[in-house]
Amino acid sequence: MRPIQEIGSGNAVALAAAAAALGLPPASFGIVPATWNRSGSVVPELELEVWSTGALSVTAAVLYGGRLHPFVYADQTITGSAAANTLTKSAHGLLTGDGPFDLTNAGGALPGGLSPSVPIWAIKVDANTFKAALSLSDALAGVFIDLTTDGTGTSTIHDRADTQRVYWETHDGLLGLAGDGAFDLTASAGYSKRVPHSPRVVAYALVGTLSTGTVSAAIYPIQDRD
Repeated sequence: MRPIQEIGSGNAVALAAAAAALGLPPASFGIVPATWNRSGSVVPELELEVWSTGALSVTAAVLYGGRLHPFVYADQTITGSAAANTLTKSAHGLLTGDGPFDLTNAGGALPGGLSPSVPIWAIKVDANTFKAALSLSDALAGVFIDLTTDGTGTSTIHDRADTQRVYWETHDGLLGLAGDGAFDLTASAGYSKRVPHSPRVVAYALVGTLSTGTVSAAIYPIQDRD
């Protein structure tokens, strides 16, 4: 059976960076969504499963649910880099998943691969750079548009009436048998917990403190389980 959502996998450093790009609370790691939950799902209950390839401990683990809300973003002038596939604006203030945005250009051409007729979503790289994606699911999965030229003239990013941001809320409180968000994993022993599902939650993310090693997680719809 396929999971409703592959939440993600990685080590503490990589997952913490990914969590920060989504605007999740600070922690040693954050297992972030790789793909969206099914749109309009009416599954009443889900099962979170967490596993690893070796012995490690997870503390202060919290499951977050992401909901979309309107996001207002002032027009910003951006520059492109085909070599890095990035767009640059000092202190751009964007998070991964923000969008859709329109792009315009004056006195030249947009970076190759971008079009004024095709909206983009942001993939945050750092405080000053981001990549462009063709959809919200692409942005969360890290699938970016390949830029073929840097562009010329003045390029500007604009918000729209339907521009939104994923806002993260704690979902079902602290995880862990002891009530403090702690659980241990080994190469053959994982962790699972049933959690309620809200139709307005479009993605899930797991955040906590990871002792060492790598961890993976997924969400399964209980009604589909054998």
